[in-house]
Amino acid sequence: DRINSIGGKKNVFVYSYFWDNNLIEEYLENRNRYSALIVSSYDCDVIGMVQANDDERNQFPPGFSSAFNKPVIGIVTKVDLSGDVERTKRMLEQAGATKIFVVSSYENTGVDELAEYLKSDW
Repeated sequence: DRINSIGGKKNVFVYSYFWDNNLIEEYLENRNRYSALIVSSYDCDVIGMVQANDDERNQFPPGFSSAFNKPVIGIVTKVDLSGDVERTKRMLEQAGATKIFVVSSYENTGVDELAEYLKSDW
């Protein structure tokens, strides 16, 4: 897929690509395990918080991005399914995402914008 194939210039930590989804949810639900996420991010240039638009649960606590010493972006996925995109964007903003991308791999929207951002120098 295009996000994983950007390669080279930037190291990107987007949890759903490198961690098992069930494992990351366990780490996000248990504050004692946040340090593992923070340590995993040290070699990265940007942190991506991924929130599915059809998921009513907020994956990230308010201010979560303050734990990272890197730019933090939000990525709203599954926008082709049911759900309120504005609500999902607000959840990521509350978690501290400075820029939010709305993508649908099914409809092939938003992925190019995200890829261009990851290639840029911010």
